[in-house]
Parts: sequence; structure tokens; C-alpha cells
Amino acid sequence: MPETEARIAALEDKTLLVLDDDNALRTRMGRALESRGFVVTMAAPVAEASEALRTSVPAFAVLGMRLE
Repeated sequence: MPETEARIAALEDKTLLVLDDDNALRTRMGRALESRGFVVTMAAPVAEASEALRTSVPAFAVLGMRLE
């Protein structure tokens, strides 16, 4: 994992949005990505993610496959 962590550390923009309606999955994934150096925003419904995107646009996103 050191190679992956080095690549993440080298990123200029580490912002990431996690959007999933499964609270447990979203929380676990968000925490795992934060522990690897990402600055994570978590959103539950699509409307919440849309609101977060009005404030700032992340460099990366992890999206659930079956959203509303």
C-alpha cells in the first residue's frame, strides 16, 4: 500500500465526494478514503450531493450504482 499512499499524497487536489444511499457503506468507504489522505464529503440522497456540489466541486467522486 505504500505506493498507493504516495500517489495520493502527490495529488494536488484530494477532494472526493462519496454518494450512496446505504449509510453504513457510505460511512465505511468515506472513513477508509479519509485514512488514505482524501478530503471526503459524504452525501446520502442525490439532492444532498447536488447541494454540496454548489459549494465546491471535488476532484474525485465515488457514486452508488442504484441511486434515485
